[in-house]
Amino acid sequence: MIMKEKSREIRFNQYLLTSNLLFLGIIIIFYLLSFNSCHKPRKFAFGKEDTLKVLTELKNWRGTLKHYQFLEFTESPLILTSPLLPKDTFYQGGPEIKKIAHLLSFWRTTADTFHLDSLFFFTDSLNPKDTFCQVIYNDSTRHTIAIFKYDSLWQIRFRDSVTIETIMKTGYLSPQEEEKIYPLVGKREIHLKKEGSDYKLKKLSGFYFSHIKDSSPNIELITLTQEGRSALIKPEDLRKPIPLDSLPSFSADRGIVINISCEAPSDTINCRYFGLLFKEGERQFLGEGYNFSKEIIFNQEGKQSLFIEVIPSTNIFYPDRSYYYTILAIPISITP
Repeated sequence: MIMKEKSREIRFNQYLLTSNLLFLGIIIIFYLLSFNSCHKPRKFAFGKEDTLKVLTELKNWRGTLKHYQFLEFTESPLILTSPLLPKDTFYQGGPEIKKIAHLLSFWRTTADTFHLDSLFFFTDSLNPKDTFCQVIYNDSTRHTIAIFKYDSLWQIRFRDSVTIETIMKTGYLSPQEEEKIYPLVGKREIHLKKEGSDYKLKKLSGFYFSHIKDSSPNIELITLTQEGRSALIKPEDLRKPIPLDSLPSFSADRGIVINISCEAPSDTINCRYFGLLFKEGERQFLGEGYNFSKEIIFNQEGKQSLFIEVIPSTNIFYPDRSYYYTILAIPISITP
């Protein structure tokens, strides 16, 4: 186990060395774009004190806003069985296809997060006495490590591009592990208003991120329903800042029914989706398919983020394939 951890650390450091410059470039682009997408209200000169006041207020919200709070960090059981599918018997460019037959657990971790606040101060053109700050809140994780533990593996070997040589299912006395490394970006827009000498957060957005964009699941619609309350959410709306008193609001300790609708992939025979939900430090498996439904309960009052992730089955079962996924964060208010 010690050797495995050392090996993982070596691989992780190698990834760090090769891609730090790439992600630094991405963050610089985010920083520049944040100033090109500003409002047209009147700019004004601001000082260090204004900046410090804004950062002080943002510090109070870091726990709610951080993008990686849905990562498990410790081994989390997820037992899934995968049979051979028609596509598994087709030559796909290599001499062998490997496929996890029986998954035991799946979790993510990282030690490589980066954050940048881009601040833009302005005054209201109709009421110049009101001072505001728009913040582009950039979170990124250069290397998120997905870890898969399994105890059996399919191996399909090909003699040539049309002929299967062997199909073998191997069982292991000791569980095996595979890893995939992928990026994660959470970009929010936040508005603060100056009240006296301090700045107070007034609006915030969620975020919506896909990797790789053209190949990831497309979440079309989410509904949240509690007796007497409901919210209909389109992913593109999550990029717009919402006043805190207009966030979807639900009562604590009472059931909330969540429904998630996804666009089905072009190949529904060989590809299915898995849904995951994260709240209050807890992961829930939503099952498989293209539409998911679950009743959840929040126990803690206050402003929170509800995370939903949809991933193709190929992410989990095929160790040699890239990690595609769609993740979104929904800001909500939990009341007594």
